[in-house]
Amino acid sequence: MAMQPGGSARKKSPDNLADSSRALLEKRALLKLDLLIIPMSSLFYFLSYLDRSNLGNVRIVGLQKDLHMSDQDFSMALTVTLIPYILVELPSSLLMRRIGAGVQIPSIVIIWGLVTLLQGLVHSYHVLLTTRFFLGLLEGGLYPALVLYLSMFYSRTELQLRIAFFFSTVCLAGVTSGLLTYAIIKLDGYWGHSGWSWVFLIEGSITSVFGMIGLLLLPSDIKTVKFLTEEEQSIVVSRLQSNDISNLASPTSFTKEFPAKSTSQQFWEALKSPHVVILTAAHFFSAFNISSLAYFSPTIINSFGYSPRATQLYSVPPLALAFVGLLSVSYLSDRYQARGLATICCATLSLLGFVIFYASDNYKVRYGSLFLSTPGTYGVVPSLAAWATNNSAPHSRKATTIALNAISAGLGGLLSIWIFVLA
Repeated sequence: MAMQPGGSARKKSPDNLADSSRALLEKRALLKLDLLIIPMSSLFYFLSYLDRSNLGNVRIVGLQKDLHMSDQDFSMALTVTLIPYILVELPSSLLMRRIGAGVQIPSIVIIWGLVTLLQGLVHSYHVLLTTRFFLGLLEGGLYPALVLYLSMFYSRTELQLRIAFFFSTVCLAGVTSGLLTYAIIKLDGYWGHSGWSWVFLIEGSITSVFGMIGLLLLPSDIKTVKFLTEEEQSIVVSRLQSNDISNLASPTSFTKEFPAKSTSQQFWEALKSPHVVILTAAHFFSAFNISSLAYFSPTIINSFGYSPRATQLYSVPPLALAFVGLLSVSYLSDRYQARGLATICCATLSLLGFVIFYASDNYKVRYGSLFLSTPGTYGVVPSLAAWATNNSAPHSRKATTIALNAISAGLGGLLSIWIFVLA
């Protein structure tokens, strides 16, 4: 290595590297990030959705009967979860820069795992409502935090596929929730606990354990990624800046297009932005559809005449197809930078499935329609999230945009709960 006068080594900056060396360094840094950040983010979101949506599975295997709940009581339990879930999303996003993602994200995972476990010990409807409230309060900040977190490490052209990786675990959670419920309810009666109680006890314990692991492994920003060399850290920051993405790894290195502004100024700019308003509205309708399918697909399939155990199995195939579909769409969207086209295609597929379901009274046709509506509905979200994130900077404006989208999605989910009851 060349030496500067005085004997000090001259450190290469990313800009001084040959194209081939830079490309190799980028590839190596990206692979290292992918091997830790994507699995951890995906695992946390998987556990979040599993612990939040398993109420729909245990409903039909005894919870509603044992706690003497009406259909409206069940909807209220979902509502009590979503209200704090919505309210905590914006403050959680803005606090992440102060607390650090490596501490904030795993900590809330550990605590909501304990709350999920406590749901397995409830013996009354009102105690269930209390646990659901705290579950929503803790889980609410996860989605916007993860989207913001990924934008700290990945460029505009890579972001949708990475969001899709963690969001696709929603489908896996739906598949796993049905299969786990099918297996765990066989413990009915052991140690005096019902089958549905064991679902909460086991899944909550698993969540807390993985949260503890995340507390040890998850970095807060580029500077705290221990397995990256200095050159690799520099090149990650450099490539983000070249994509006009301001990030937590280098909070003072904004480009001229993003002069220093207060958090409140960035907040109001996000609220006034037409693209933020439009995409926030799109998140509302997208989440309305997803929540309807996530919470009520087991109930809908059960209404076709299947047994509670068979219902868990029949809920798996549409979600498995959605998992493959949304990853494929996100890969193509990143490759061709076609966020809008990806959104329109998925939304059209979803609409077609819902129209077929509504138009037919045949239970086989209705079940088949889920193979259109489910992949289409789930495929919309990564496109919308990447679209919104790519067009928002600097940090506080981006955090506000992501949180507003998540709040809107929460409101859409809230509406879906009561529309189903009224129907």
